[in-house]
Amino acid sequence: MEWIVLLLLGAIVGLLAGLFGIGGGLILVPTLTFLLPKFNITTSEQALPVAIATALATVVVTGLSAAITQIKQKKVDWHSVHSLTPGLIIGGVTGALLTSMLPVTLLGISFGVLEILIAAYMFYGKQPQQHVRKPSAIASGLFGWFSGTLSSVIGIGGGTINTPWLVWHHHQLASAIATSSVLGVVIALSGTLTHLSSHLIQWPIAIALVSTSLLTAPVGATLTHKLPTKSLKRNFALLLIMLGIMMLIKFNPF
Repeated sequence: MEWIVLLLLGAIVGLLAGLFGIGGGLILVPTLTFLLPKFNITTSEQALPVAIATALATVVVTGLSAAITQIKQKKVDWHSVHSLTPGLIIGGVTGALLTSMLPVTLLGISFGVLEILIAAYMFYGKQPQQHVRKPSAIASGLFGWFSGTLSSVIGIGGGTINTPWLVWHHHQLASAIATSSVLGVVIALSGTLTHLSSHLIQWPIAIALVSTSLLTAPVGATLTHKLPTKSLKRNFALLLIMLGIMMLIKFNPF
């Protein structure tokens, strides 16, 4: 029964990822945090860091699939990839280390707050306006570290952070999304490799999730052109807000 639930969860996450162009960590982490103890896979204390590390591992595979598609379509801006990658790698490692080191209560509250902020941006936020053509090397390095750290510590690929930055720096939206898909693999891979030493990743769960998400993600991408994605995206943002609130309630120290 547990594995059927995980396969269904992977299918849902893949569908939503394809439909809205975001990774599944924002759904996977809170859901796995509640499910893993019930499945007797891990303790309640370790459920959140295990969920984050496992979700990040799934991003490596699903993100790589999306990145390969974007590379084939020749929409990736490799200059931005090269300038941001060093900071993203350091940030990915930093975030993974923080996942293992931070108190679980602080980690849970931080995740809940960040999920609500990301969801609020999805609900209310407008596409950023193009502003400056090229960031400095220092700005790229600092932003890469910030994005990598924040994404890795909550188990996401960072598309909701990286795409607005790229558009702000004079990328067309299609190029920004394509480039962000490659950047997400960099973050997830550096974070996942760091997690190998902490033994937090539940590989059977990651494989189960990926096996169905890879099948449904292309379906979601196809439905993007047939469904009213603007209203659906707002409903999805409301779901994320609910999950964020649930995390805040669960990890409330008082």
